[in-house]
Amino acid sequence: MQKAVLLFFLITALSWAQTPKSVVYHPVNESFVRLDTLAYTDLPLGVKRNGQHSAGLYVDFKTNAKQIKAKWCVKPSGVFSYLSEVNRRGLDLYADVNGTYQYVRSGFPSANSSCSETTIIDQMAGESTTYRLYFPLYSELEQLEIGVEEGATFERITTVVDRRILVYGSSITQGASASRPGMAYPAQLERKYGYAFLNYGFGGSAKMEAAVARLLADIPSVDLLLMDCVPNSSVDEIKQRTATFVKLYREKNPTVPIVMIPSIVREVGYFNTVIGARVTAQNKQFKAEYEALVQAGVKNIHYLDVTNLLGTDHEGTSDGVHPTDLGFARWLDVVEPHLEDLFNRYF
Repeated sequence: MQKAVLLFFLITALSWAQTPKSVVYHPVNESFVRLDTLAYTDLPLGVKRNGQHSAGLYVDFKTNAKQIKAKWCVKPSGVFSYLSEVNRRGLDLYADVNGTYQYVRSGFPSANSSCSETTIIDQMAGESTTYRLYFPLYSELEQLEIGVEEGATFERITTVVDRRILVYGSSITQGASASRPGMAYPAQLERKYGYAFLNYGFGGSAKMEAAVARLLADIPSVDLLLMDCVPNSSVDEIKQRTATFVKLYREKNPTVPIVMIPSIVREVGYFNTVIGARVTAQNKQFKAEYEALVQAGVKNIHYLDVTNLLGTDHEGTSDGVHPTDLGFARWLDVVEPHLEDLFNRYF
């Protein structure tokens, strides 16, 4: 009888020890959108729509938790055939490991709901670590809570950066077709150099409108502007708008260096002759606009005369247009040396 009672207490104690602790959720109370459409009422519809997406935004926090969970909701939106659901609606967790952000795991969204709850990582050692959680690239994030086990510490971190790089561009800048939020090229550059790379990519809507130039010109404390907007701009738009765009931006930012980046060569353009000719003409006109700006006396403006941005084996896209992680890696291999030269020159 005594052995039975002792066994009962041992089993009960073991079950208590194995009972998981309650999770404490910490709400992330901040804006999840990249622009204020009430302050800029004349923006094109596509810019307004995509500007509500949380591409490039993240939260930094420090915890000694052994598990990290997340609850979040996104505004329902259309499905894009060239985007993964983690890219479109998911989260991406990185950890600061000896000064370098290392990928941990993603927050995978629910297949059946616009709201999700998931354990991103568990069974960790419980060491105090700084984390970065990237938000969805192609959805409007409405609510986010980060969960850790009861008793674990949790502290929001405000990251201080030396430089702010403004990146204006198309769906490629926004992050299509990266597999997940942390693989968009502005986020990759951000982690590598420790600068803030402000993602103002507007899928299908980077057309150098005057209203957009005024919006970008109002963003404070920018050290360099990257213009990666050629894929969305027609030849006529490039011809008619580039000089005005630069002029409007420079009115409020007279010394900020501007870097003009040509479009990738769309893989479908090797077979679709209309698309192929259009991309060639776009890049030719963009370079001509750069040369005209230099002739007009515009200072601190640069054109990256680069080719083969996605490699030469034609395997770098998801759909003949948007780079995969492989495509972005190749894009960075080509572009980064030029950016580093500019950083050394201006910073």
